[in-house]
Parts: sequence; C-alpha cells; structure tokens
Amino acid sequence: MAIPAAAPTPVASHPLPADVSVLLGPVAAGGRRDRVLASLTAALVAVVAQVTGMWLASVHPFGKRPWAVNDAYNQLLPQKAYVRELLLHPGGPNSLLFNWHSGLGVPYLGDFATYAASPFNLLLVFVPRDRLTLGVQVITLVQIATAAAVMALVLLSLHRAAPWGVAAALGAAYAGCGWVTGDAIVVLSWMDGLVAFPVLLWAAVQLIRRRRLIPAVLLVALFWMANYYTAVMATLGVGLVVVALLVVDRPTVRDAAVALGRVIGGFALGIAMISWLVLPVLDAVRSAAPGPETSLYQVSWATTLARLFPGNWSLGSAGLFVGLGALILVAAAPWNRRLPVRARLTLVILPVASVVSMQIPATQLAWHSFAVPNGSAYREAFVIAGILAITAWVGLATGLPGRWPLLGGVLTVAALGAVLSGELSIVTLLFSGADLVLIALVCAVPGSHAETSPAAARPSPSPRLLALVMVGTVLIESTYTAGATYRDKARFHGAPTTLSASVYAARLAEVPPVPDGERTRAPRSTDNDPLLLGYNGIDYYSSTVPRVTTDALSGLGLPYGRRRISLAGDDPAVPALLGIHGRADDRVAALATVLPSGPVASDPAAAGTVWATRDLLAGIRLYTVPSLRFTDPSNGRVAIDQGITAAGPATVELSGRCPAGSTLQMVTHPDDRRAHGSISWQDRTVGWGDPVVHTLGSVPADGAVTLTIRGTGLDVRPGDVGCLDPAALDRMVTTSRSQGADVRFGKERVSVSWPAPQTGDAVILTTALPGWACRTDAGPVPVAERAGMLTVPVRGPPS
Repeated sequence: MAIPAAAPTPVASHPLPADVSVLLGPVAAGGRRDRVLASLTAALVAVVAQVTGMWLASVHPFGKRPWAVNDAYNQLLPQKAYVRELLLHPGGPNSLLFNWHSGLGVPYLGDFATYAASPFNLLLVFVPRDRLTLGVQVITLVQIATAAAVMALVLLSLHRAAPWGVAAALGAAYAGCGWVTGDAIVVLSWMDGLVAFPVLLWAAVQLIRRRRLIPAVLLVALFWMANYYTAVMATLGVGLVVVALLVVDRPTVRDAAVALGRVIGGFALGIAMISWLVLPVLDAVRSAAPGPETSLYQVSWATTLARLFPGNWSLGSAGLFVGLGALILVAAAPWNRRLPVRARLTLVILPVASVVSMQIPATQLAWHSFAVPNGSAYREAFVIAGILAITAWVGLATGLPGRWPLLGGVLTVAALGAVLSGELSIVTLLFSGADLVLIALVCAVPGSHAETSPAAARPSPSPRLLALVMVGTVLIESTYTAGATYRDKARFHGAPTTLSASVYAARLAEVPPVPDGERTRAPRSTDNDPLLLGYNGIDYYSSTVPRVTTDALSGLGLPYGRRRISLAGDDPAVPALLGIHGRADDRVAALATVLPSGPVASDPAAAGTVWATRDLLAGIRLYTVPSLRFTDPSNGRVAIDQGITAAGPATVELSGRCPAGSTLQMVTHPDDRRAHGSISWQDRTVGWGDPVVHTLGSVPADGAVTLTIRGTGLDVRPGDVGCLDPAALDRMVTTSRSQGADVRFGKERVSVSWPAPQTGDAVILTTALPGWACRTDAGPVPVAERAGMLTVPVRGPPS
C-alpha cells in the first residue's frame, strides 16, 4: 500500500529587498489625476487646519486675539504697506531704492530683499488699505497652500509606490509644521522659505533628470530673490536631501558626480541671475548699524525633541512638529526589510543627523550663514520638518511596509513620547496617545488582495485606509498645534491692537496734517508707523538701518536700540531741529536751511557733547552746560566735574546752575543693556535705560538745579546736563523758515531752491549717506556733512 506523501510545511519567509531608484531611475508615466488630487488635498488640509486653529484660539478675524504680534506687527505689516504703496502709486517719491518715509530718508533695497521681495506680495494690489491685516492673512494662507501643494507634487515625482493620499498628508503636515505658527507668522518674510524648500527640491530633481531646465533655474532665481536668508537654509536642505537620495539610488561615482554637477551648476546660474539684488544687500548688511549683542542660544535636547509632538510650543525652541504619521513612517524605515540595507541606513542617518545638527553649535551656525541669530534660534526648523516628510515618503519607495515595521514605528514614537512626558502637557499626551492608538489599529488591519501585493510575505495595511487616517490625523494635529501656538504666542507677546479697518482709520486720523513733503509724527502704535500710515517721519525699525543714519541721529540724542530709531516724545529741540511736526501748528525748521560756514560759538563746556552737536545743526548757540557738583549720598564724597561710574546699584546727586526759564535736559548713555534706573528732579521722575536725552522741565527763577539719578550701571559724566534756551530755539526756527526753501523729494533725489540768493552751508535734513552727489546752477559741488546731515556749500544763486 502506498503511503501518501506528507504535505509540505509552510515556511515563513521575508521578501527580498527591492531595488530603489528615486532620482536616477525612469520617471513614472501618467498619474496626472493623482498629482492634482494630492496637491489640492494637501493645500486644502493645510489651510483648513490654519483657519480652524485661528478660530479655536479666537484670533483675528474670529476673535480679539491679534494674529500679528512682535515683528509681524511692528515690522512686517508696515513693510507690506509700503510695498502696496509702491505697486499702486509708482509715480510717488518713494521707490525700491530709497524710502523717504523713515529715518529722514534711508536706502530701501536692503529692506526690500530682507522683508518684501516675495512674489506673493504682488497680491497686495487687491488688498484695501484699511484691511491690511486681513489681506496679509489671506496671502499667508496662499503661501501655506502653495508649500503644501508643491511638497505633495515633489514627493510624487520621486516615486508612486504609495497612495497619493499619503503624499497629500505629508505635504499638508510640512506646510503646517510647528515652525509656521511658531516662527514664520512672527517674521512673515520667512514664509517664502517654506515655499522655497519644496520648490528648490523640485528644481534639483529636474536638473538631475535633464527636464524643464529653464523653469528650474528661473525658480532658483525667483526664490533666492524672494527671501535670500531662508533660501540659504532651503538650499542647504536640498543639498542634504539630494546627496541622501543619490546614496539610496546607488549610482556609479561618475553618474553621481554628473548629477551633483548639474544641481550645483543650475543653482549657481539661478543665484547669479539675482546678483544685482544680493550683492547690494550684502553691502547694506555690512554697512548696517550693529544689532544687540547676542550669543548662540540653544534649548535642551528634551525641549527640542518635544516639539516633534503636536500642540507643544515653547519660546526659542525648534518648531519640528510635522505630524505623528510622518514620524511613524520615519521610525518604520529601519525595520522595513523590503528596503535595501543602504536605503534603511540612509533613511536613519538623514533625519537623525538633521535634528542633531540643530544642537551642535558649529552646524547650527552653518544653517544661519555663520551669523548668530538674534531672537528665534532655530530658524532652519522648516527644512528639518521637510526632511522628515521626505524621509517618510522615500521609505515607501518599495510600497507600504508590512504591519510589523509600521507597528514598530508606532512603538518607537510612543516610547519617545513616554521619555519626553515631562516636557509635554496632559492634553498633548492624551492627544498623541489617541492618534497613535488609531494608527496602530489601522496597521493591524490587513488590506485586501486588490490593495496589497500577493507576493508580500507579510501583508501591509490597507493603503486607502492608511492614507485616509493620515490625512485625518494631520488635519486634527495641525489644527490643534496652530490653535495652541496662536494662543500661547498671544499670551507671551502681549496683545497689540489688531489693525482692523476702524483702528487703522483712527490712527490715520491722529497723523497731523502738514504741508506736502514735510515731516510729522503721530502717537506711536508700531515701530514703523511712517511706513504703515504713509507719512514722512523718523521712526524706523530694520535690520539694515545704515550705521551712518544711527550715528547721526544718536549723536543728536535720539534713542537708538535693538535696530530701532524713535523720537523722544517730550524733547522740544529735536523736532524743531529736524523739521518734524507733532501738531499742525508746530513751529519747526524748514527741511533745508543755509547756515553760516564755520564753527558755532557753543558753550566751551559743551565740547564733545550732544548739546554741541545740536548747536552745530542749529547754527547758533542753544545750550548752556553748567558746572556740576557730583555727590555720593552713601559716603558724602563730592566731586566737581569729574563724573561717577558704578557697576552695581548706586545713587548720585547732581547740582549746578542754569539760566532761569531754560529747559533742563539730561543725557544718559549706558553701554550695557542691563543698565537702568531713574532721574528725579523736583516732583518729576523719569526712567532711563537707553542712550537718550531726557527733558525734565523748566528751570526756576533762582537757576538752582539739583537732581538725583539712581540705578544700576551708572555712568554720569560732566556735560550730561544741558539747559536749552527756548528763545534761541524759536529764533533758529524763524531764521530757517524766513529763507523760504522749496524742498521737493523725488525718487532717489531731493531738489531745493530758494527765492533769493544764499551763501553758506545748505543743510538738507536727511542724513549724509554715502553715494549722494550734488549739482547746483554753477555745476557739480562736493557734498559734506554737518551734525550728520547732508550739507552742500552754496555761493550765490543756488538751485
């Protein structure tokens, strides 16, 4: 009798690793419908998450919390108002090269490249002047949608082995990363970097594949022009990604060198195309006034990694959140045996090295072009978030992993959350835990044979279900993160009044009406009110403010600090000297005055002080500088005109004599940002903390002056107290106005004429910046400076 053979015992086997080629392999044909659906879905999810987050946080226009805080309010909204003015009124005196609104007239090209060169700013032509905040919000949403859509398209251009819904989810997660609401919406010009990273990666892919070469180079030029600062970071990130993908592809050395050469050559050509902008801007940065001293600021590893989780914001940390789904796919790659070993190693090294680079001082400085960032310390976080999204997608190049690698990714992310639980809020822990459980359940459900490869030894989850869950979790997590960040930022930065239509109208009504071209000032709302409201003034906040300008204005006693120029509200001399109206009927100097050549007979005791500089600009003696008796109340020590310095807390009494009826003023000049204190005289006390002139009041009939200065870091010198003669100031204004100068500002030029011949030094109230040239009726004449102002010698009938 024959014995039947035993049935073979099934033996579990692992699938053989498949070759991966994402850059140099053949381009997948078709798929236009998938690309359109992925890009639209990514854009929609990213925008809905942002808008819903604003609504949940009661942010404008859905509530009272401001959307624009800190630099967005003080710097970027005014810059966009100026660009809107240039676009809609190109025939005015202002231009991309010179801005007459701010700082008595300053170069603008540096500001344009730093804050306002975005191609998205062309949309400002559709924004009503009194709806600026809402209009900029919409433009920002357009940028977020564009970044999401382009990232989804770039991912699909690398491979199509995974559902388009996953690419859409990763694109939306990137555009809603924690950096967007935590950093970029504070410095709105950085939003161009969010778009630039996927656009530049797309350009690199096209250059490697020798497809669409001209559009690729033009896009490099466009986004380097849009914001060169974040473009540097995006370009570094693209370089890292391209090198990593070439390692995954494993080309020959020659093919890899040719691919890198195409990318480097194409990017170099694109950058060279906008050298007309970059080179002058670099010169503007070099000649800018120094910013506040700062050092490299870094948070702990725990705080950095905690930002990978949704809804977790802390000041100064890296906005790395890019969705738990992306983290799970990144964490699953090492366990996915369908990928070659080199691919798995690369997909571990790339994201880990990118995150680690943020915590190593040398590489952190490299991300920021070797300039220590002032303020937000992790400005490159959007690139790291993009690298995480790209890593997650490339890990799917051989199809969805089996359920066990995905569950391994879930457990890895869960373990990271448990280790960081002390850095995460209860809400974030519960939120993240629920999402991880949901994704784990999806991973445990195998797809049908129509959805997964029958050759796979271990079935994968349902691709459609996984894509749907990833899109849903990205929407929920990004909404929660946006809402929590908006809320926490508003609490930290305070609540500036939202620039609504009614607020804008009220502030515009506060600007005094003055003759065309003359300067004025209004109650301060932002650090760039002249740009925002469209009048010529002096307030100015910019990283490229020229040092010549700050030296000239601080030499006159105007406060300058943290890249901001402003006007002390109670100083009667500076507005009169610089022709700045506080009210329509203020008596101020004309914008150009011819003064006698030569020195001014100032008080000898004023030599080298701010009072002597003011006398020089006035052309007559305005100030008396009293001899001062310095008394230290703690030990009774007395000194005459010798000054006192003290590092710690100290008190000094100053006594002297001024002409009766003069205005008592005192200048403070701390050279340490921590120095601060108060000045008391009679019944008035004013605080000090910046180099600025303080106006204390009118000197009584006996002329005796005794004041007390208290504080930390005192540096009180002879000549710090000045007595302003109001009658002399009035005579100066009368003389200036009587000359009848007709001053007209134009694009990068100013013309002055007088009704009668003049001889002397024509002082034009704009700072003597390098580059000015002058021509009179008699021909070219050299330009000079007087008290920091542009000065031209005139002899006879001038023009």
